[in-house]
Amino acid sequence: MALKDIHVSLQEDTFERLGHLAETLEVSRNFLIREAVEDYLRRKEREQLERELDDYVRQMAPHSTEFVEETGSDVDQMLLENAEW
Repeated sequence: MALKDIHVSLQEDTFERLGHLAETLEVSRNFLIREAVEDYLRRKEREQLERELDDYVRQMAPHSTEFVEETGSDVDQMLLENAEW
């Protein structure tokens, strides 16, 4: 994947801590920054997905009784019987 350049200003203390960690791990500061941004984006994307799923569940909750009636109320009993305890 092609890399793009970006300029980021950091507070001096953050820059120094980044440098120390990069030396300790024997990687570049750029590598650490790329990893940190990727981790942050994945976390935010996961949080967004969780919010969307929560919204969907809330929207569908009023219809859950209809689903149980349509699929049969024996489903919960079947799950309990087939579960390994």
